[in-house]
Amino acid sequence: MNSGKRDEDRISAVREALVRHRCDALVCAQPRHVLMLSGHWPVVGNAWAVATKDGRVLLIVPEDELEPATTGWADAVYTFRAVSLDRLESALVAVREPLGKALEVAGAETIAYEAEGSLEPSTYVSQFNYGAAGPAVLHDLAPRARLFDADAWLARLRVRKTRAELEHMRTVATVARAAYEQGVAAIRPGLTERDVASAFEAAFESGIPGDARGRAFFYCMSGANAAESNRAYQRTRSRRIERGDVVIVHCNSVIGGFWTDLTRTYVLGKESELVIRLEAIAAARAAAIAHVAPGVEARAVDAAARAVLEAYGFGPEFRTPTGHGVGFAAIDHDELPRLHPISKDVLEAGMTFNIEPGCYRRGLYGMRHGDMIAVAPEGCEVLSPFQTEPAALVI
Repeated sequence: MNSGKRDEDRISAVREALVRHRCDALVCAQPRHVLMLSGHWPVVGNAWAVATKDGRVLLIVPEDELEPATTGWADAVYTFRAVSLDRLESALVAVREPLGKALEVAGAETIAYEAEGSLEPSTYVSQFNYGAAGPAVLHDLAPRARLFDADAWLARLRVRKTRAELEHMRTVATVARAAYEQGVAAIRPGLTERDVASAFEAAFESGIPGDARGRAFFYCMSGANAAESNRAYQRTRSRRIERGDVVIVHCNSVIGGFWTDLTRTYVLGKESELVIRLEAIAAARAAAIAHVAPGVEARAVDAAARAVLEAYGFGPEFRTPTGHGVGFAAIDHDELPRLHPISKDVLEAGMTFNIEPGCYRRGLYGMRHGDMIAVAPEGCEVLSPFQTEPAALVI
């Protein structure tokens, strides 16, 4: 029997989706969906979860993953041996027997499944991905079942976090806050970007509660390097920090499969002309947060931040959308809601995302302030309420 507390809100949401789409079961192998359906965050990516319209949850994991799997709420856990000395076969072969048993127990005549690939956060140093072979296995193991593409409504299920999921996100944001408050002491002239990123990561690691699985990816970019922080990936280098520099510290942290996407920008010296941009970004952040509420168009939040930076004269330097969905993944610009100038998404209670207005000028500087936000029934909750004023960011 699993020891985890059942997330009845999540189980109900999945059941309602199955009934609405006239399916008997939802079968998933992407780690974020296995987590959402069962409460278990897969380690190497070859686990499956089966959720039925009568509320049962069945989990299929490699034998080595049985212990962490028991912290979820699956009604039954089936295991397979991914590696053995008497057989040489891939997980795709080894999983067939227990997955077949789970499908038989589920007794589903109509099965919803993941049909397309996705951006998946890393859970371990290497990660298995069934890809197109996953649906093919379902066809083989349940030849009489009708299979339906569930990608669109899986995206909808991910959007609205349950009360338990929001509590997980508060936890990881709280640990990240402590890391920022401790790590800022490492930002001083003479240290390298790597020194700073390492200090922040160490502070986060020390704050992970108990034996929870978690880690943080901190990136430090200073001076002209910070101007590249709006690119598709962040990069820490060996540059030494100097007086007068702008220093961006970006964080994607995870505990138990729930992620943050946070950024703070520090300026070394009150005399720096860049302090005015800190003030403009802070004002843009406040304007965006003030617009967050159920029923508000996501593009209105983006417009609020953009209008402030334009009023300060920095509009052309705001080269990115204001934010995107965060929770089961860290950086996926397609995750709802998309806070983009032409987005048609509408905010709903339970949505979680980042708000990250910024200024970027190639070869000179890059600055942004990234917060984690949850849409509340009558407004919003800032999950990362720390170092919000420009005075707290000037060293």
